[in-house]
Amino acid sequence: MTPEWNYRIVKELVDGKPSMSVRQVYYTEHGHPFSYSETECSPIGDSVKELLTDFELYNLAMEYPVLSTPGDFDMNKHKNMC
Repeated sequence: MTPEWNYRIVKELVDGKPSMSVRQVYYTEHGHPFSYSETECSPIGDSVKELLTDFELYNLAMEYPVLSTPGDFDMNKHKNMC
């Protein structure tokens, strides 16, 4: 089953310079990224245990390839792909 979202590293140009941050990335039903959170994410939790869980999800983001804007979020590139 394809995740609805996860944390990923997203590379974008900020003031003309490359910048990378952790974002929530959202996927199509076929597993292609189509959107990401407007601002950078930071770990959050109501307890130390929840905060640790969020940190673990952040660490998983380091295991995936870096996504770049706008190219990896170009929906025309993913049309009719299964």
